[in-house]
Amino acid sequence: VMSREIKKNIIEHLERLKLSFKKYFSKPEKENNWISSPFNEEFFQKATSLSIVEKENLIELSCDTTLKSEFKRKQLINFWVDIRNEYERLSDKAIEFLLSFTSTELVERAFFSYIFIKNKYRNKLNAAPDLRLYLASFEPNIKKLCNLK
Repeated sequence: VMSREIKKNIIEHLERLKLSFKKYFSKPEKENNWISSPFNEEFFQKATSLSIVEKENLIELSCDTTLKSEFKRKQLINFWVDIRNEYERLSDKAIEFLLSFTSTELVERAFFSYIFIKNKYRNKLNAAPDLRLYLASFEPNIKKLCNLK
């Protein structure tokens, strides 16, 4: 059984967390839902940031069944990069919107990785080389590295 004080602290913490989430993750703008769902006609009218020509291109794109199957098997950013030759203006707008999220994600990931590496037990350690390796998106070939030594 939890004491009232602990329960009160948990509730206060969750309320502050909720406010923090609202600050960082406000309600998503409906006008940009076409980026994550380009085959959903519901979002075409809400795409107020698009010109008439861009909306027509979006409708044309949404009718392409080949692109629809590609969209399902690719990451969102890769899909928009791959169709850039055919739908340049739409692709550019989508990529610009998506890149703002990836850059902040990388910064936050780097910061938390740095905190993890440079904890109180290793505070005199030069964390830069470890951080570079920790943030790398590839897996090192350990066997090959060991054989080189």
